[in-house]
Amino acid sequence: MTAMIVIVIGVVGSVASIISLLLPIEIFKTRYYHAAYLFAVAILAGIATYEATKYARLNDIAIASERLAADRASGYTSRGYVNAVLAFLEKNKDLFPDTYARAQASCKAFKCDDPAADVDMVELSYSFDGIVKGMGAISK
Repeated sequence: MTAMIVIVIGVVGSVASIISLLLPIEIFKTRYYHAAYLFAVAILAGIATYEATKYARLNDIAIASERLAADRASGYTSRGYVNAVLAFLEKNKDLFPDTYARAQASCKAFKCDDPAADVDMVELSYSFDGIVKGMGAISK
């Protein structure tokens, strides 16, 4: 992620250097041009950093969802996988609020809190596996 920010700063600095070469220095009115250009570069840097951070987060979500789906069979029981997916969705509910709400509704319908609902947990874990794989696919 820091590498992405360094790249963004480098690109914005390069654009700023090119613009400063094009603006004349001797004229009094160029102060306003320089102020406007500085403001535009600052806005551009902010937008670029925000987008780079958002892209890096989506990439991290895709990698994490692929790992979670790959570890399903060997690393979790059905109930454990359901809880792991719920924790994963809760962590990322700001990006996927509808998916998180849908998962909570499914968990309530399949009675996640009932220790005797083992057969339901198997079916729910397959459903959640589809959610996780779908999140990985759309986050790429």
